[in-house]
Amino acid sequence: MNAITPNLSGFHNLKWRIEIVTLISKGVSISEACEALGVSRARYYRHLKADPVFAYQVECARMLVSIELFN
Repeated sequence: MNAITPNLSGFHNLKWRIEIVTLISKGVSISEACEALGVSRARYYRHLKADPVFAYQVECARMLVSIELFN
């Protein structure tokens, strides 16, 4: 990383996290979502444990699926 080439790893982390929450909200399992995005389940669970905002987003996505099942 330097002034010309910024560190894009933060963007990559944000991108897959948004995509995984979207997939989960559509009823895709954690394993399937991780596989589809090329993210290891270990990485997913590390982020889930380390970031309460991400954990909340995942919880909300799962609740949406539950609500859809009861409608």
